[in-house]
Amino acid sequence: MRKKGFSIPQISKQLDIAKSTTSLWVSKIPLPQNILDQIKERELTGREKGIEVMRARRYLALLQFQTEAAKFIRKMKLLKNKKLLKLITAIIFWCEGSKRRLSQVQFTNSDPKLVQVFLFALRNAFFIEESKFRALIHLHEYHNKKKQHHFWSTMTGIPLNQFIKPYIKPHTGIRKRDDYQGCISIRYSNAKIAKELDALYHSLAEQVFEGA
Repeated sequence: MRKKGFSIPQISKQLDIAKSTTSLWVSKIPLPQNILDQIKERELTGREKGIEVMRARRYLALLQFQTEAAKFIRKMKLLKNKKLLKLITAIIFWCEGSKRRLSQVQFTNSDPKLVQVFLFALRNAFFIEESKFRALIHLHEYHNKKKQHHFWSTMTGIPLNQFIKPYIKPHTGIRKRDDYQGCISIRYSNAKIAKELDALYHSLAEQVFEGA
């Protein structure tokens, strides 16, 4: 069987003996090169199939998490809950906002999805005057300024005429990142909202501390 190209697991299974015993029995059997090549090819194919199976399992697990998360969000009716949206705005502002001056709401990030979530929550939790928005993008020298302005204007819903002259970061020699859209700083001129957001996340932290 070995000389015909059967693998150790195949021989072990067919003869109902341990793989270690099979390996010992066939260890000194010389095999022609074509048989060795066939065995090696089968091993590689089996390994590749195993990798594909693991990749498929990870994808299905991730898909399950995403499905459950979507159900959870819909069940909470989060996108229509003004109080929860206000708290989400405060938490994101706590993490990514500028707290040095509370004369305005200022938020800076490079993740388009997070920027959109913050703006959605802000716009739906408070009365917003769109004309008070200002946007400043931070770009590298390799970026196309016009293209990036249009990208961030589309992502944020802020008109191009409300964008400030972009800040160009000096060249650092780091390789170009094709998927990097730059960083955007969004400012909304309203001290009352900024102070309310500041108070909300501080109150949340204090009550969590007291509850602990």
